[in-house]
Amino acid sequence: MAVEGNASKYAITDATDNNWIDYCSILTQLPIAIFICNPSGRLIMVNNEMIQLSGYTKDKILKLHINQLLKETNNDTIDLKMINPGNNMIAVTEKMLKKNGNKMIDVELTTNKFKNGNLLGFLKDITESKKNRQQLFENEQRLARAEKMGKMGHGFYNIENQSMIISEGLYRIFGVKPENFSHTIDGLISTVHPDDHNIMYKAFGTLITKSVAEVELRILQPLGIVRNVLFKTEIIKDKNNLQQNSFTTAIDITEQKNTNAEKQLLLQRYEQTINTALAGFILSDAKGNILQVNPGYLKISGYSKAELLKKNIYDIEINSGKKNKARSNKPVRYETKHRKKNNDIIEVEVSQSVMQGIEGSLTASFIYDITQKKKVQRQIENHNKKLQQLTHHLQRIREEERRRIGREIHDELGQQLTAIKMDVAWIDKKIPEEEVLLKQKISNIITLLDGSNVSVRRILHELKPSILDEYGLHDAIEHLILQFTSNTGIPVNHSLSKNYTGLSKDTITCLYRITQESLTNIAKYAKAKSVFLTIKKGRKNVTALIEDDGIGFNPLVLENNDTFGLIGIQERVSVLEGIFNIKSIIGKGTTIKVVLPLKK
Repeated sequence: MAVEGNASKYAITDATDNNWIDYCSILTQLPIAIFICNPSGRLIMVNNEMIQLSGYTKDKILKLHINQLLKETNNDTIDLKMINPGNNMIAVTEKMLKKNGNKMIDVELTTNKFKNGNLLGFLKDITESKKNRQQLFENEQRLARAEKMGKMGHGFYNIENQSMIISEGLYRIFGVKPENFSHTIDGLISTVHPDDHNIMYKAFGTLITKSVAEVELRILQPLGIVRNVLFKTEIIKDKNNLQQNSFTTAIDITEQKNTNAEKQLLLQRYEQTINTALAGFILSDAKGNILQVNPGYLKISGYSKAELLKKNIYDIEINSGKKNKARSNKPVRYETKHRKKNNDIIEVEVSQSVMQGIEGSLTASFIYDITQKKKVQRQIENHNKKLQQLTHHLQRIREEERRRIGREIHDELGQQLTAIKMDVAWIDKKIPEEEVLLKQKISNIITLLDGSNVSVRRILHELKPSILDEYGLHDAIEHLILQFTSNTGIPVNHSLSKNYTGLSKDTITCLYRITQESLTNIAKYAKAKSVFLTIKKGRKNVTALIEDDGIGFNPLVLENNDTFGLIGIQERVSVLEGIFNIKSIIGKGTTIKVVLPLKK
């Protein structure tokens, strides 16, 4: 009877009673663990290899039942029927051997049944081989996961017997199931897009002559999906240099191709945008070497592209103090000067950002020629400065003219009214009491003269507030407040600094006129119930704040030329280089804030 598996080299025939002793003697000498047990499972014979494998002594092991020695791989008790084959049959299974000391090892069990019912068993320690098989299985699983994640596959082809082994990853790339694939060269060719067959056959020729070939092909899957795949095949030769096997790796690069195509499209759009931009563009490396320029900057600078690509950015940028700006990781915008090819100096605005390239940082600079813009700005600034000077001069002339008119009214009109009143009073005394009608007329004239004197004093105060010169800003503002409340009935809550030392005469006059104009506007338009006024002197400036709780207005009306009062305030503040701010909310009131520097 032949024995299959690991026991196949030990040919066994059923032992008869006549040769049993000789047979057992032979078994004990074989270099493999052997045991014989009776039909009930009691061990009746073991050889030296079995004793050594189990770790028991001969006497002790022969007292054991087979179930005490062997276990199923899940540690369950073995079933004798499952390992007890029929006559002329051999059973091969994997079990666990419980060694002396309770250590368990993996074994391969081969059994054969004698005619007398005894069971012959061969044991082989497969602990290492099983561990190796497990390691191989895990490696295959890792490879399968790696191929799936990397969209890869591989195949092996035996040239001699034309057999083919393909990995799961390659089936996935082909879009087929293993059972639906022919596993032939024709089957491989059928997966390639028809338009790529010429490329494929050319690669075959390279493979035959050079034993290695790499080619990119389109794979047409059964559902019509096209995948771009990079194949690399190498032929393995035997010691006689004859082609024996081939090994192929495949990488699905469809997404990479699509990404590269998108990048190329974006690059084309980027170059088109840069080249058509009106602004100049310079791309430079970390050292400032110019790598790319657009036509816009060629037009600005007068250089050719070839000339600029030989230069450093700092060869054309005059203000070297800006060199470090481009090295910032944040976008920056600054103004500097560039030298044109004809040595003309132009003013430019640079918008700059740093990018990380393969070979280091790159600086992208958009450059705008602002020479004409800066020239116009300087002209506007000069005109504004002259306009401020003119406005200041007009303010001075107006104040001086007010004072002159005030003096003339006081010296001439005031005296004339007083003289007329004296003459009328003299006439009144000369007219007899019986002349009632004349007396009444004279009385009316005197009343009119008194009213005229009051009007003259009011006009004189508005034209030339003598209280401002005689008592200072604090008392002058207090007088304005009293007069405002007396005329309108609107209370003014106020907080005024008492010391205005250091303020120029123009600043004091400006504060007075601003307060006067603001209160006048409140009286005319605000319909306010209360007013809050603050004038506070600080170390560097003086601040005036006038608030009311009136009806408010839309601040956009300031653009209307009819708002002369507010425009006048703005002009006065602008002349003194101060800050004017007005905030108004319809239905809630208006706030005017003025800040004037002390130096003015």
